[in-house]
Amino acid sequence: MFVKIKELASNDLSEKAKEELLKLFCLTINTINFGDYSKEQVEMWGSQERLKDRWSSSFDKKKIFVCCDDGKYLGFCELDDGGYIDRFYVAFDSVGKGVGRKLYYALETSAEKRGIEKLCSNASITAKPFFEKLGFSVIAEQKVVIEGVEYVNYRVEKKLYTNKYKI
Repeated sequence: MFVKIKELASNDLSEKAKEELLKLFCLTINTINFGDYSKEQVEMWGSQERLKDRWSSSFDKKKIFVCCDDGKYLGFCELDDGGYIDRFYVAFDSVGKGVGRKLYYALETSAEKRGIEKLCSNASITAKPFFEKLGFSVIAEQKVVIEGVEYVNYRVEKKLYTNKYKI
């Protein structure tokens, strides 16, 4: 498997690419999150119907990192200017194959170059161990409600050691 990581601005993503990422997002949630969340929670969270109208604009003002292999998306994540990592998803059939780690290292390198000193995210129960392995600390357990359905997730943070004193 030869994977390539690309860093893109939101306007670099075609509508077709955004549709493919929506499919990856929903299929991943509906495949791997059943171990940690109820059927009702997974179906609400991973509903293409619920997300499709606002999905395209949700990439605005973020750097998007995509992992591809032979034109197929294997994963993606997003970073805003304040260091917030938004969606971080790996295709269910690529989990455990290093895709997430490669995406994360590209994201962290970009953040350091941009002078971002701290990364944070809201990690699902399923994703929490992944973030902890990358050196993130759990700051708080949170309760989130999506259209009347309550979920638990975790606020995670990691301090970056950017070189502020460039010579």
